[in-house]
Amino acid sequence: MNHRPDRPIKSPADDRLGRDGFVARLARALVTSDGRASGVVVGLTGPWGSGKSSLLNLLQAEIERQHPAAVVVRFDPWLVSGRDDVITQFFAELLATITMVGTANGRHGDMLRDLGAKLAGYAKDLAPAAGLFSVVPGVGMAAAGAVRVAETLLTRDRSLAAQHRELADMLTGVDVPIVVLIDELDRVEDAEVRAVAQLVRAVADFPGISYLLAYDRSRVIEALGDKNSERGAAYLEKIVQLEIPLPVAVRSETQGLFTTEFEAAVPSGVRPDGWRSDPRWTRLLAIATDGLLTTPRDSRRVCGMYAVLAPMVVGEVDWLDLLGYCILLAKAPAVVEAIRRKPRLVVRDAPVDREADIDWVAFSEQERAGPDRRLADLGVEAETPLAHLLALLFPRLRTTGAAPLPDIADSLGRHRTLMTVLRLGLLPGAVSRHEITRFLAGDEGSMLIQLQARSAEQTLGPFLDRLQDVYREIADPAPERTLRILGRISRDIDAATPEHSGECHARCLWFIELLHQAVKRCGVPIELGARVLTTLLADGHLDAVATVLRHQGSALGLFGDKQQDINDAWLSPETVKHLAGELAKVVLAHWKAGTLLSAVYTPEPLFLTHNLDQWSEDCRAGLTERVRVDDGALRTVTLLLFGYGMMGFAHVNTFLDAALLQERLAAVADADPAWAGRAGNARWSALNCRRF
Repeated sequence: MNHRPDRPIKSPADDRLGRDGFVARLARALVTSDGRASGVVVGLTGPWGSGKSSLLNLLQAEIERQHPAAVVVRFDPWLVSGRDDVITQFFAELLATITMVGTANGRHGDMLRDLGAKLAGYAKDLAPAAGLFSVVPGVGMAAAGAVRVAETLLTRDRSLAAQHRELADMLTGVDVPIVVLIDELDRVEDAEVRAVAQLVRAVADFPGISYLLAYDRSRVIEALGDKNSERGAAYLEKIVQLEIPLPVAVRSETQGLFTTEFEAAVPSGVRPDGWRSDPRWTRLLAIATDGLLTTPRDSRRVCGMYAVLAPMVVGEVDWLDLLGYCILLAKAPAVVEAIRRKPRLVVRDAPVDREADIDWVAFSEQERAGPDRRLADLGVEAETPLAHLLALLFPRLRTTGAAPLPDIADSLGRHRTLMTVLRLGLLPGAVSRHEITRFLAGDEGSMLIQLQARSAEQTLGPFLDRLQDVYREIADPAPERTLRILGRISRDIDAATPEHSGECHARCLWFIELLHQAVKRCGVPIELGARVLTTLLADGHLDAVATVLRHQGSALGLFGDKQQDINDAWLSPETVKHLAGELAKVVLAHWKAGTLLSAVYTPEPLFLTHNLDQWSEDCRAGLTERVRVDDGALRTVTLLLFGYGMMGFAHVNTFLDAALLQERLAAVADADPAWAGRAGNARWSALNCRRF
């Protein structure tokens, strides 16, 4: 099956709307049970793209099936220009078809060839300026006799009325049905519409010929009445005896057509396995066929767009969101243009350039705007099919309590995805899904090299964010290895950078989320997650392990904390307590060996040790003494305690003498201008922060 929206179906096998019964009944209206044309003029009406041309193809096949000797003439005035050309080409098609059928049909051949000759003469007088026989396709030598008879007849002085009577008498004796199917009448210029109408009037009352004209009624009335609809309608009534609208398609038929078109248009590698059972597909199908995709052409246009766009963004945009975007392109291009101008109306994470000249009061009001306001800014009325489609694609526009849908990594509601669609390519510096897949397929050495290279290029953050986005949708060949390597980043990569200021702690928080996602949503066994933590602890990655354990302890209500969301817990209380105890032993061992400040880069290991009541007064006194006598230790402790955020004076005092730290920061700041900014921020944080 082809997927060009303007190309109609040709075979009954392609009929997805169940029109076979209607076509059979229509064929019986044009050809009587005794095998003769009824002589009726039928108008088949429907808007552009509703399937009129497809139905004419089905009708021709049905007539020829029921009546093998029938003469079915197809005429498309859209392929012709000019009044005389319309008349000439109509008779050219009529003569060519009659001649072809007559040549192939020995029983009726002579009669049909004589009829063709008389029609040729009649046509010459209807359009005397036209060169009829020079444009008759397929006449050839078989029609030469008919042509010579016509030329002889033309030498006689006979009126059109006389010729009309002769043709009527001849057609009365023709015992094969002649059916003329005229398509695309609504596509031509007004003058051609009127020319076809005059032509049908001139020949429509011949016995033995039935006509079916396919058109958009409002367009034809406009052309016939020269913008006067009443006059045009009256004119049309004189030509067409019976107008029949295209049958109404029920929802199941429309949905079946769209599903079939989509399946045929899109390669299986682009469609995910099990796409038909996706609840979002069911919802999209219901919305799309509730007033958006109203004609077969609509379905074909959308699926054709999808077939072109999908390979451009495959792997970067969710398959169903892209299909919804294609519906917007086809049916609401003004809304797409509004989204292009103001993507913040629909996405939940669009970046903001805080250095730009922005009215922040107005900006804040826009951010607080509800779905109705955002829809209004897009020019869309609430509670319409278009509004429902937008709500499906962009959660920020949801106004009803519809059942929540799964969070999709590459949904259009994310800025990166939307911009990928609008650009038909990635943003500068964006990370592709292919890069993530290639990373996960590598060995341990290549993975570390890639992470180090990205850190040096300052692209590690976007890479890890993208990895977290798509990790649950990509089959990781070695999840334990991957998680272990990613847990090493905070120490082996971030902490290795000079003057690191918070990257280590931010990376540990990222690792919490990734590990939680792997266990809770990606099917990674809990035992595997616990082994990863045990291995990292044994290898000295205290910051990452401590951050995970403190988060799990908080979720479970351990270490004196009030229980938070139990759904965040995936480790058992026993495992958390055991690993926390082991980590505290390592922290204390480093303190005794004098290596603590080179073993931890965030306060998380100290917090956890304190939670277990293992940070003693001796530990506090020893760290205080290091800060008092060693400027390097002072800088390290400042980064350790304040590099990740803010810590109040009382909490600083838990780990060392906070007053001494303040004095030392002031002295170092006075002596070292390059350190003054960081020292001042740390002093302010300790004195003013009320949060841990």
